[in-house]
Amino acid sequence: MFSCNSNTDADDDLIFRVNEHGRYEAKSIPPQVGMKAGDIVEGFLKEGSVSSDVIPLLPDDKSAGKDLTLGQLAKKHKIDLNKDTLVLEKKARYCTHLCKIDTKTYGLPQTRQRKVR
Repeated sequence: MFSCNSNTDADDDLIFRVNEHGRYEAKSIPPQVGMKAGDIVEGFLKEGSVSSDVIPLLPDDKSAGKDLTLGQLAKKHKIDLNKDTLVLEKKARYCTHLCKIDTKTYGLPQTRQRKVR
């Protein structure tokens, strides 16, 4: 999963295209998103589900060769970008999420809030 809460809007900057095999393929990726061009979307997980419950993302015939932003993809397939997990087709599956931490919690004398994966 990737949650895209940063200064740039990854919902609009992350672009997918339906490839010749009828699968969503990452075309343009902003630097804050942990994936690469050519990655294939397998599906998504609803919040709280286990990793074996992937809901496949299959585009319709009208989408062939067209670009979609992450926001458009989420709207089309009813994905909640704040709660659900986008799953990429990989040999190893990684599910990540952003979480806020404060260095003060870890014994450092100053407050520095960070988002980490």
